[in-house]
Amino acid sequence: MSNQPKKIRLICGLVLILLSSFKINSQEKPLQLQWNIHFKGIPNYNSPYYAETKTHFRYRYNVKIRDGVFSIEFKFYGGVDSLNSWVKKEKITDQKASEQLLNHEQGHANIGFLHLKEAEIKISSQNYTASNYKRLITETDQQLRVVYNNMQDQYDNETQHGLDLSAQKRWDNHLINELSKYN
Repeated sequence: MSNQPKKIRLICGLVLILLSSFKINSQEKPLQLQWNIHFKGIPNYNSPYYAETKTHFRYRYNVKIRDGVFSIEFKFYGGVDSLNSWVKKEKITDQKASEQLLNHEQGHANIGFLHLKEAEIKISSQNYTASNYKRLITETDQQLRVVYNNMQDQYDNETQHGLDLSAQKRWDNHLINELSKYN
């Protein structure tokens, strides 16, 4: 008889873990980049490129253990670091070139958004305990950062930083397909 309340408490605790670990605060769709809003950084004139988009990803979590019940609440943040993203406006000669370059930079923002969404899912849905949560969160975060940093590099390499228009189109279609999974 005395074990019955503990079993009920444990079952309720598991439900609370699942419910609380899925409390997520983040954006619902990628930022749509605009030159005047998202590119306020000082251009790097040593760079051969006309623009650079710096994305960021962060998360916070709050752990609670109350009456033997372990729960985690996550908050995820991602987007574009407008103070460190820059464009050499004097290098953009016409509207079409501006649109093509902005489209390429949008791809970087879209990859950053995919990183955010995958982190929300993978980090939030793991089975955590009081003894493993720090290690699992850190490992998953590090693995995802490697994947998405590599994707950013691959995107630039394959599109030649937006100059290879057919490769850019393939990436645009790939990113649209990946983004549609989160709508």
